[in-house]
Amino acid sequence: MKHDDLKAERYKRLKQIRSRLEYTQAEMADALGVATTTYCQWETGKRPLDDARAEQICATFDVDKDWFNFEVGRMFRRRNSDSLPDEELARRTRLASAKTFLQNATPEYRAALYTILRHEFER
Repeated sequence: MKHDDLKAERYKRLKQIRSRLEYTQAEMADALGVATTTYCQWETGKRPLDDARAEQICATFDVDKDWFNFEVGRMFRRRNSDSLPDEELARRTRLASAKTFLQNATPEYRAALYTILRHEFER
């Protein structure tokens, strides 16, 4: 398969990333700062995914660019954790995304979430 054909197939790999991270389409869209419909169209191949967005996806979810563009190598980039399985890297990526989400949330939203969590842990 040619490189251009492989890049055109990125939408399939986008769904694989979402599945591995256990995110909904809405959560992926929120993390990327796009509308859910836009994300859904990328994932189904109904809307082209340009190189700039591919770069953003790789940076946001710590995905290896070669894997995302050409299905070469492993899904997640390796930092200082070469021995970690992809499942653990996916878990760590989910935690990092949650932290970023909370940092960008309004104070009211954070306070409400804190109240809910405190209530759950007091049971």
